[in-house]
Amino acid sequence: MLQKNGLSLLELILVMAVSTLLIFSSVSGWHYWQHYQLKERTISLLQQALFFAKQTAMAQRTTVYICPASDDIAQCGTNWTKGLFIFTHTTLLLQVPPISTSSTLFWRGFSSKPLLQFLPDGMPHGTHGTFYFIDAGKEIPLVTLNSIGRIRANSTDDNATAFT
Repeated sequence: MLQKNGLSLLELILVMAVSTLLIFSSVSGWHYWQHYQLKERTISLLQQALFFAKQTAMAQRTTVYICPASDDIAQCGTNWTKGLFIFTHTTLLLQVPPISTSSTLFWRGFSSKPLLQFLPDGMPHGTHGTFYFIDAGKEIPLVTLNSIGRIRANSTDDNATAFT
C-alpha cells in the first residue's frame, strides 16, 4: 500500500488563501489600534498638562501659561504637535514632548493666540476652546477647556470610527 506523506496542490493553495485573508484582516485591525492608541495617549498628555498648569497656578498663586513648544526655550512656537511649554512669568515648569510626527494637533479657541493662561484661582483667562487632532484629513476634537476651567476629554466612542 502506498503512503501519502505530503500535501496536494489544492490543499496548499487553500491554506495559503486562508492565511492571506487572516494576515490582511489583522493588518487593518493593527492599523486601527495604533491610531486609537495615539489618540488616547494624546488625550491623556493634554489632560495631564492642563491639570498640571491649573493646579500649579492655584498652588503657587500665580498665572501659568501653556504654549506650543519651539526650538528656542525662550519663546513659544506655533505648532502644538511639537510639544508644549508650561511656564510662569519667570520659570519654565514643564516641557511636554512632541505628541506625534504623523498627525497634527491644533488649538481652536476664543483667542487667536497660541497661548493658554490659568489665573491664580485656576480659571482660564479668555482661553476656552478645544484641542483638535487631524489625521487622514479628519478633524477630531480631543480635549475641551471651558470658560470656567473644566477640562473634559471628548467621547472616544464618538470618534472611534474616525480613524478607519
